[in-house]
Amino acid sequence: MSQLTELRLQGHRLTDDDMKKLTSGRGPFIEFMDVTGTGLSASAMGLFSRWTKLRTLRAVDVCRGREGVSDLPLEALAHVRNLAIGAGGMSWTRFPDELIDGLAALPKLEDLEIHATTFTEEQLFSLSSHETLKRLSLMRCRGLNDAVLTSLASMPTLDDLRLLYCPGVTTRGLKAFAKKSPLALLDLRGSTRDVIPDVIKTVLDNKRTLTIICSGPNARTVYGRYVYKAPSESEVILRYSRPR
Repeated sequence: MSQLTELRLQGHRLTDDDMKKLTSGRGPFIEFMDVTGTGLSASAMGLFSRWTKLRTLRAVDVCRGREGVSDLPLEALAHVRNLAIGAGGMSWTRFPDELIDGLAALPKLEDLEIHATTFTEEQLFSLSSHETLKRLSLMRCRGLNDAVLTSLASMPTLDDLRLLYCPGVTTRGLKAFAKKSPLALLDLRGSTRDVIPDVIKTVLDNKRTLTIICSGPNARTVYGRYVYKAPSESEVILRYSRPR
């Protein structure tokens, strides 16, 4: 146990005292931690600063009670590369401005996953300026629109974008996004059904390669993998996958 590298505690109720005991002993070796749904307070989350080898933290549906998610001490997570935060279920709480600023200040963050929250346009524009993100997943989030999507296309290091059950995306926005973004993967499951032919043509016309995952246009969709190629050797891999 002294060199345990992963702790998966999702769904177990934890107190601040539980967290103090955990972080006082095994911290130097922990690289992966999942505290989703544990109800930990913001103060307890700050104890992760002791775990300098922590690279992945899943903390969806935490910071309940008097301390809200806006109190999440992101400064304690400067060493984290993969972070999942947000509300649980279908609550769509408003995303705090303080967290947007804090996320932009995480120097090593490469993979960000946000659940069930409502953004303002300004917040998403700010998020698009992040300089180290390679993968961005927005699940059941509100506030996304074509202008924001175009802004996300300018993220310098982003190559994997997942918009799961996020309303507000149109064919026009996705075509503009496909022209600008150097993405390798675009996941649209639950967000849109009608844009795929136009997006495929746009990608091929711009001599790029992209994998698109979507739910399928109708109930008769045959789930599987389809490949579209152009003479320029650009390629679109389309995967129809069942909604999550």
